[in-house]
Amino acid sequence: MARSEDQRALHDNEERASGNGGGSQVTGTLLFSIFSAVSCTGLSFGFNTGVLNNPSEHIKDFFNRAKTERSGEPFSDTGLTWFWSSCVAIWTLFAIVGCFVGGAMTSKFGRKRTMLLNNVFMVIGTLFQSCSKYANSYEMFFIGRLVMGIQSGICTSAGPMYLSEIAPKNIRGGVGVVFQLTCVLGILGSQILGFEAILGGADLWPILINMNLVLGFIQWVTLPFCPSSPRFLLVSREDREGARAALARLRGQSANIEEEMNEIIEEDRKEKSEPPVSWGDLIRIDYLRRPLIISCVLAMSQQLSGINAVNYFSSPIFNATLPQDKVDSDPDFPKYMVAVTGSVNLVITGVSVFTVDRLGRKLSHLVGLGGMAVCALLIGIFLSGLVIDNQTCHGLTPTKTTNDIAIVLIFVYVGFFSIGPGAIPWLIAPELFTSSPRPKAMAIANTTNWLCNFMIALAFDPIRQELCGWVFLIFFTLLVIFIGYLSVKMPNVEGKSASEIVQMFKDRPFGEETVPIISPTSMRDESKA
Repeated sequence: MARSEDQRALHDNEERASGNGGGSQVTGTLLFSIFSAVSCTGLSFGFNTGVLNNPSEHIKDFFNRAKTERSGEPFSDTGLTWFWSSCVAIWTLFAIVGCFVGGAMTSKFGRKRTMLLNNVFMVIGTLFQSCSKYANSYEMFFIGRLVMGIQSGICTSAGPMYLSEIAPKNIRGGVGVVFQLTCVLGILGSQILGFEAILGGADLWPILINMNLVLGFIQWVTLPFCPSSPRFLLVSREDREGARAALARLRGQSANIEEEMNEIIEEDRKEKSEPPVSWGDLIRIDYLRRPLIISCVLAMSQQLSGINAVNYFSSPIFNATLPQDKVDSDPDFPKYMVAVTGSVNLVITGVSVFTVDRLGRKLSHLVGLGGMAVCALLIGIFLSGLVIDNQTCHGLTPTKTTNDIAIVLIFVYVGFFSIGPGAIPWLIAPELFTSSPRPKAMAIANTTNWLCNFMIALAFDPIRQELCGWVFLIFFTLLVIFIGYLSVKMPNVEGKSASEIVQMFKDRPFGEETVPIISPTSMRDESKA
C-alpha cells in the first residue's frame, strides 16, 4: 500500500518536472536572469571559497617579506600560522554579518538591487586583497578578506532568494540547484586557475584574486536588464502592474500568468491580514518556528556532513595516500586530484539540476546523506591507521589497496553530497516561507550554515591529529542523526506555492509532521477522485 502510494507520487513528480503538470515555462529571459544572478553570487561565493588554497604558500611568503621590510624580522612560525588562520576565519565570521546585512537589504531594496549593491563590497574586498602586495601591507589583505566575507554572506541570501522567486514552481528545485552548481564551478575554477603554471605563482596571485572583478562586471552589465522578483514587487512594493509585467517577461508574453499572479495576490492578501513578522515571531509562532528549525538542521547537515573536511584537507590526505613516486615526480599531483574531486562534484550537481524536481527535495537529500554516511564509516576505517602529521595512529595498517579504496570512497562521498546535501539547504529555505519572513528566516539559516563551516575549519585538523582517520566516525554519527530527524520532519514541497507550504505547517500541529519520503503530490488528486 505504502509502496504503491510512493510510486504514484514519484510518477506525479515526474509529470510535473517534465511539464505535464502545468508547463515548465522556460524562456530566454528566465535563463538570462538565472545566469546574471549567479554570475556574482554562486560563482563568486565558490571562487572565494577556494581561491586561497593553491597560492597560500606564496601569499604567506609575501606576509613575511612585508613584515621583514617594516620591522626587520619575519613572522614567527606560530605568528604566521595565527595570522593566516585569521585571514581564513575572518571571511567566514563576517559572512555571518553579511547574512543579516543581506536579509535587511533584500527587504528594503529588493533581491535584484541587493545583488547589484553587493558588487560594491566585491570591488572593495578584491582590490584590498590584490593591491596589498603592491602596497606591501598584509593588513590590507586581512581587511579585504573581511569585506569579502560580508559580500559572500549577502550572496548566500540574495542569490537563492531571487532564484526561488523567479522560477516556475514545477522547476523551482532545478533552478535552485543552479546556485550550488555555480558554487562548485567557482571552486573548481579557482583550483584550476590557482595552479602554479597558470595564476598561482608568486607574481600572479593578485591577478588570480582579481578574477572576482570579471564576475562582478558580468553581473553589472547584465542584471539591470533582468526583471525584478514579481513577489517582491507585489508583496513588498504593492506594485501589482510591475509584478505582472515582470512575470510576463519571465514566462513569455504569450503565457497564461493569471494562475501564478493569483497565487502571489493570495500570498499578499494573507500576509496583509496578519501583523508583520518580527525576529521574535520566527521563534514564538509555531508554523514559522518549525520550518526555521528544519532550515537550520538542513544547513547543519550540509556543513557537518564532513564535506568541508574533505574540501579543506583533501590535499594532505591525497599526499599521504597516493603512491610516493607520483608525489615525488610532481609535488602538485595531489592538487590535481583535488581538482578531480571538484570535477566529480560539478558533474553530479549538474545532473541533479534535472533530477531534484523528479525525485523531490527530501528523497534527494536523504539519499545523499545516506550514501555519505556509509562512505564516512568506510573512510574512517580505511584511513584509521594512516599517518599524515607524524602522529600515532591505531587502526587498520595502510596498504596500497586500502589507500586506493579510500581515494575511491572520497570521490563517491563527494558524489553523494552532490545529489542532494550540496544544493537542497540553499533552495528549500526560501521555499518554506512567504515573502515577508523569508529574508529573516534565510539570514538565520545561512548564519547556521556559516557557523558550522567555521567550526569545521577551526576544529577538524586538531581533532584529526588526535583521532587520525577515526575522525570520520564523528561525521558518520552526525549523518545518522540528521537522517533520523529529517526523514520525519522534512516536508515535501514539490509543486506547491509558498502559501500552500505555509498552510501545510498551519494545518499540521506539532508532533504530526511525519511525511513520506517521496512527495505525495498525488494526494490532492486522489481526494478529488
